[in-house]
Amino acid sequence: MTFMSWIDTLPLETRSAIKSAMQPRIFARGALIFNRAESPEGLFVIDQGTASFFVDSETGNRLLLRIIRPGEIIGETVALDGRPAPISVEARSDLNTRFVPAARLTRLRRTHRAIEAALAIAASGNLRRLLTALEELVLMPLPQRTLSRLRQLVRESTTAGWREDGLLLDLRQAELAEMLGVSRQAINTVLGSFQRQGLLERRFGHILCKRALLH
Repeated sequence: MTFMSWIDTLPLETRSAIKSAMQPRIFARGALIFNRAESPEGLFVIDQGTASFFVDSETGNRLLLRIIRPGEIIGETVALDGRPAPISVEARSDLNTRFVPAARLTRLRRTHRAIEAALAIAASGNLRRLLTALEELVLMPLPQRTLSRLRQLVRESTTAGWREDGLLLDLRQAELAEMLGVSRQAINTVLGSFQRQGLLERRFGHILCKRALLH
């Protein structure tokens, strides 16, 4: 599944200028792309593989905010304000990216004003997703916020991802637990209840979401 990024919506001249500035960057699974104490070196466009977008603590606790997939971009918010990253990003799998160095991006922003507007819109979308995640964590009981997060993940998938028996999400149960700030045992209990209700099936490394889950 490939997403259309904001770069693909830019005017042709601007899009071509950004793409000509891109350099290939490859990361092995588990590699830290950047952490919340530093600024990314630029923008990363994912071509193959996935990355984890998270906040963590000194004690090793992790809150997984998103899984970033092919076509999506890493580093928009930091590119917009120039401040250190508020989150960390690591390669969830072997990862092939195209990279726009920060200095090149700065020069492009001066000559192509459409980039500035696109960065602002992308950062706004990221903020909305973060606020939704905070609402789940603070205001919803675990079954409700689990259902809300699964529905969001299904909505972010394309219709091409649907099979006759449902939509197979590339999502491990442990990752869903990290998204919701609970133990794996707690999320297993909730998913078991949903499975008995016919809303989903647990598969190795995946969750098969049934159409009934959306209603």
